[in-house]
Amino acid sequence: MKHYLNDATGDVFAYETDGSQDALIGPTLRPLTEGELLTRRQQQQEAELACMPCHCSAWQIRKALNAAGKRQQVEGYIASVQASQEEKDGWQFATSYQSDDQFVLKVGLLLGMDASAVRSFILHAATL
Repeated sequence: MKHYLNDATGDVFAYETDGSQDALIGPTLRPLTEGELLTRRQQQQEAELACMPCHCSAWQIRKALNAAGKRQQVEGYIASVQASQEEKDGWQFATSYQSDDQFVLKVGLLLGMDASAVRSFILHAATL
């Protein structure tokens, strides 16, 4: 395959190398080098991975919270009347925590983290 880029839209098009589709290659397209194509593929994979939820075990999240000095904030919220019974049960009984879970995102906000920071924290916790 040979690949072409429309610089105005960022769209990439693939055409057969045998020339059978050359009539479809418009004047607004320019050939992509192998290096450019590889870079675009890596960027696309990184973007896709960034959108995928990640998870860690209950033990890992607690170790990460301890190391960050944030465990007591979470425990305090869970013990408060503000936490619903469902949230209390989730904290006590869940075996894993996923970065896109509403409870996890809510606690992340409590700790001053946006969704991206929560994902990074969960990814870090998963390494512990």
